[in-house]
Amino acid sequence: MTEKDDKQFDRAVNQIMKKKARKSTGIWIFIIFIVALLISLFVNYIPIFYDKLIHYNDPNYRPMDLERQYRELQDLRKERGQKGQ
Repeated sequence: MTEKDDKQFDRAVNQIMKKKARKSTGIWIFIIFIVALLISLFVNYIPIFYDKLIHYNDPNYRPMDLERQYRELQDLRKERGQKGQ
């Protein structure tokens, strides 16, 4: 091989490496763009999803302490009503 062939070989390798670097950079930019696009589409709905999660009402859940307090309050009202008569 001559020096000219070595330079051509080096130039070809450098071009291939630059193309790969550009391709991978382009792929990452595309991925970032898609993620940003998806986030921007759902940014209006995130508060709605959050509120639905926080204010979820399970009809089968019945806290016993609240029931006890409610019954005591009703009994207290009945007692006050009977005393007033």
